[in-house]
Amino acid sequence: MNTSPSTSTLGAITLGRVFGFKPHLAHELIDKAGSIENLFKLSECQRNSLLGPFSPFKDQLNDASLEESLREFRRITECGARYVSIEDQGYPQRLKECYDAPIGLYYKSITDIQDLFNRPMISIVGTRDVSTYGQQWCQKIVLTLSKAPIKPTIVSGLALGVDSIAHEAALQFGLPTMAILPTGIEAVYPRRHWALARKCSQTPLCGLVSDFSIGYPVTVANFLRRNRIIAALSSATILVESKKHGGGLITARLASEYNRDIYALPGRIDDIRSQGCNNLIEQHIAESIANLETLSSRLGLGHTILSPNGSFSEKVERFYANLPPEMLEDVLSIAKHLENNRDADIENIASICGLTYSRALGLCVMLQKDNFLQMDLLQRCSIIVKNE
Repeated sequence: MNTSPSTSTLGAITLGRVFGFKPHLAHELIDKAGSIENLFKLSECQRNSLLGPFSPFKDQLNDASLEESLREFRRITECGARYVSIEDQGYPQRLKECYDAPIGLYYKSITDIQDLFNRPMISIVGTRDVSTYGQQWCQKIVLTLSKAPIKPTIVSGLALGVDSIAHEAALQFGLPTMAILPTGIEAVYPRRHWALARKCSQTPLCGLVSDFSIGYPVTVANFLRRNRIIAALSSATILVESKKHGGGLITARLASEYNRDIYALPGRIDDIRSQGCNNLIEQHIAESIANLETLSSRLGLGHTILSPNGSFSEKVERFYANLPPEMLEDVLSIAKHLENNRDADIENIASICGLTYSRALGLCVMLQKDNFLQMDLLQRCSIIVKNE
């Protein structure tokens, strides 16, 4: 990386730090001066004049600010990240079209910037308190997109719940994924996602992106600022689950403001985790995801033909065809019960299927070992979505 950044780069870092939450003001200054470089060729007095006599940002675009930006640029390099300003060729075009586009982006990836951002992108967002229904359908949606003729990058926010499921599913099914951070590029939030963030930064065509200065503290306002980038980068946003006032719902509404396509996964009327999705569908802001076969073509990714591999119980039956008949019958009884009863626990499975507790537990452990289901600490069982 170039260790001697241009005035334009240092100026962009400075503008991003000063006007991070009000980027439209930075755009106005750039327009008046003609370019970032021209703005910082002006004297401090001339820059203050452009800001106006009562601006709260007066005296913040001085030589000391540029020196601070030089130190920050060096820290960017030290943590293995890079920086692109809105005037650079590699800056994402979709984001650039937005009136409140960040002046610059910090990013960490092993992929060249031209290949990183110059791709079709689909955002997938939703609640942190995701249900088994939401988890499974998020995985199914990503799996479907992985089979599309045009492979998109899955964009999300690295948060708990739907975000991390979308990132992990993309990596599992061979799609690029991009995590937009609510922190500086050197940090990860939540911290438990360090391993996932590292995988995103070290997988080809994947990456971490932020518009926050290094060391910027995490505040509530950061998430709205992060969400606008998630919404703007993609041609469409998919809302998997969201409460009535959830963060995923805010991202979807931001995407609507940017004239992006919105899709929502419908849910039960009485499920609070589906209220946001159902409301968007009812208000005709979002299109309902009712058919995975047509989803890719609706997103402009080409028609996807999904393989007719049968139901979950049919897959289980094929896999365990050589089991003794009585054992196979018990396994199929469990599989059929799980198809229609998400999060059924071992006690419930044993009761409904007419098995002893130990028998049901042993068979579920076998299904878990063979990657057909996952069991949580409360012994609730849910089906694992596979790429077949």
